Amino acid sequence: MLCAGLLAGAIVGLAPLFADDQEQARYAVTTVLVGLAAIAFAATVVARMRSEETARLIEEFPLHASGLQEEILRRSRVYQRTIEEAEPPLQLAGVDLREAVLPGVDLSRADLTGALLEGANLSAAALGRSRLLGTDLRRADLRGADLREADLRNTDLRGAVIDHARLQNAIYDDSTRWPQTVSNPWKREAIHIEDMPPR
Repeated sequence: MLCAGLLAGAIVGLAPLFADDQEQARYAVTTVLVGLAAIAFAATVVARMRSEETARLIEEFPLHASGLQEEILRRSRVYQRTIEEAEPPLQLAGVDLREAVLPGVDLSRADLTGALLEGANLSAAALGRSRLLGTDLRRADLRGADLREADLRNTDLRGAVIDHARLQNAIYDDSTRWPQTVSNPWKREAIHIEDMPPR
């Protein structure tokens, strides 16, 4: 979609310049197409690297290893998204990151199903659209975290600090356990699974 938009824009922009010279027009369009092909190839390479590195991450570090949090931080910085949907999300289901210090980490769209994050520092973390199904976030520091559209079904947030956390369109259910400071999740614009609009 992005490449198509760039191509259309380039053709529209270049066409008046070469209206009287078909050879130059063909050359200009060919140059644009080659450039877009290079961009698409680069995006594919980045996506493949991200997928391979995620697999190696789990293999190299035991799920309870203290070095895992540093590695997650490092790699989340290395793989800053250029074309978001072209890069696969981190697969971190079941990881043990209790008491981990990960402020500002980018875990957007990450699969953290069943992860142990009790007492973790995730202040200002990017967790938008992440899968936190059954995740233990008791006493976690989530101040200023982005949890928009996150899956919070059966998530344990008891004792968590979620001041200024963004919860718009986060999905929860009756088994989601909230901190005492959140008596009505819908006031924070979270959505109960039964109130989800049909797709």
